[in-house]
Amino acid sequence: MNKRITIYNDQMFDAIYQVLFFLLSLIPLFSFENIFENDLLNKLLHYLLIAVVISVIKISKRISIHNGVVEKDIHMLFLGSIKTIQRFPISEIEEIYLNQNEERYFEISTKRKHGPDFIFSTLPNKNPALKQLEVIKAHFKFT
Repeated sequence: MNKRITIYNDQMFDAIYQVLFFLLSLIPLFSFENIFENDLLNKLLHYLLIAVVISVIKISKRISIHNGVVEKDIHMLFLGSIKTIQRFPISEIEEIYLNQNEERYFEISTKRKHGPDFIFSTLPNKNPALKQLEVIKAHFKFT
């Protein structure tokens, strides 16, 4: 299983904030217009700064399966995974279930053999949570 399967991907910034951050980042971007005498280096710096800004704006929390391991990490668009929050092998999972927490949200969780339970996602409504639970179970081939 070399292919990475993304189970959950949550953008850290909403679309409105992403547009606002991008527009605000353009102000200092144009101040770097003529740092170098070479036009090619100036354009390269300009495009590199745009790529970094877009990558920072599109930062997300991601849960994925890769090489038999479940990973929860912080992911950036061009840089990839920048920080792994939690990681454990699929063989540790005993069952995947739907749980309602104290705040009345529905959590899709796993019961692990070793270690604390792992929460895949938290959803406010039961029907979308049940659909998401079936999708996640299909990835792990649980019934």
